[in-house]
Amino acid sequence: MNNAALNRLSDDLLVTMRRRPGRMYLASALARKHHCEESDIIGALDILRQTGYKIVSDNKASYAIKKFPDLLLSAEIANRLPTKLIG
Repeated sequence: MNNAALNRLSDDLLVTMRRRPGRMYLASALARKHHCEESDIIGALDILRQTGYKIVSDNKASYAIKKFPDLLLSAEIANRLPTKLIG
């Protein structure tokens, strides 16, 4: 997966994982949901880590976001809006 695709995937993962903060998600389940490989999920989670998200894992199979940085990212803004269309 190229860098642009990994960035999109990291945004998608953020939306998915933001719905239930602290919940552990299996990498294999996230890969099925987002139609990609587990290695792509790990790469996208690394992007989120570099952005400032604290991501924890248990035995490198399940992941959760434990701390959210105070950032104005599109996925963070969309998380709090009741609308489906921005523009």
